[in-house]
Amino acid sequence: MVGGAVAPLLINKASVDPRFSAHPGLALYGIESYIAVPLNRLDGTYFGTLCALDTEPAQLSEADFDILQLLAQLIAFELEADEQQRRRDIQQRGENGF
Repeated sequence: MVGGAVAPLLINKASVDPRFSAHPGLALYGIESYIAVPLNRLDGTYFGTLCALDTEPAQLSEADFDILQLLAQLIAFELEADEQQRRRDIQQRGENGF
């Protein structure tokens, strides 16, 4: 999190990126490529993170990053819709005496 907000992150080659070359977790597992995009509810609150990692370096473009951000939005929308449906189901069962 950055200043209370979760920011997207893209690392194409961790071993040469000065921000992450000494990161113990990435080094332990040999992670070179890492991308993380926040999953936010429709009201903007943080829900989780969609991430992908690889032991091989990647050359992800901004277009690739944009696609992952759109996928994260779709996943967050579907998770929230499912959660709302479950609430409605529980409420309906309560109203019907189940």
